[in-house]
Amino acid sequence: MVTVCDSAHEELGGLGGVHWSVPDPLRLGTDEAFEQAFQDIAHRINDLAPRVLTA
Repeated sequence: MVTVCDSAHEELGGLGGVHWSVPDPLRLGTDEAFEQAFQDIAHRINDLAPRVLTA
């Protein structure tokens, strides 16, 4: 499990997994904020996926 929301991480923290603190793009409400959040998560997934597949 990967959480990207700090609140979700706190609520589900006992379940293990990985937490990536990604700023909530809704707070800014701009296309750029959503694009940045998407790019941040996509980059992290691309970095994590090869490690999960080899495990």
